[in-house]
Amino acid sequence: MSEESLIIEGDKSQLDQVFMNLITNASEALMSESGQVLVSTGLSHYDSTDLIAFQIGNTQSAGSYVWLKISDTGCGMGSETQEKIFDPFFTTKFTGRGLGMAAVRGILLRHKGHIQIETEPGSGTTFTVLLPSAMPQELELDPEEKTSPRKAEKRVMIV
Repeated sequence: MSEESLIIEGDKSQLDQVFMNLITNASEALMSESGQVLVSTGLSHYDSTDLIAFQIGNTQSAGSYVWLKISDTGCGMGSETQEKIFDPFFTTKFTGRGLGMAAVRGILLRHKGHIQIETEPGSGTTFTVLLPSAMPQELELDPEEKTSPRKAEKRVMIV
């Protein structure tokens, strides 16, 4: 977990839904096996070249982003599943589900966020979510200091 204060602007209930969907999917990917779900956060500067690697994101504007990584040691996904994961009603689970990741996509687009999936069958999955930082200008990271923690006051997001 990041020790610096991470500030974003957004709808709390919608962002809670994003985080809960990703954490629930990671947990279910373990398929009743022992394994790990790891959640980490931080603040980094991304340029437009960095953002090309993200599957979802309606803009590729450089800047400081709060990132949230959710990793699991579960079953992973093949390329066919990855291509459909954000489609409404697509699911690899029992009937009656399949809106979670479509909702994640919509919420992130509304919040000018991005998401990246790193996965291989049998090797687990890592979702990286980026949300634009709302830190005061004087506290934002210098592009050269991608991982240096900075202190901010007033608001803290704890996941």
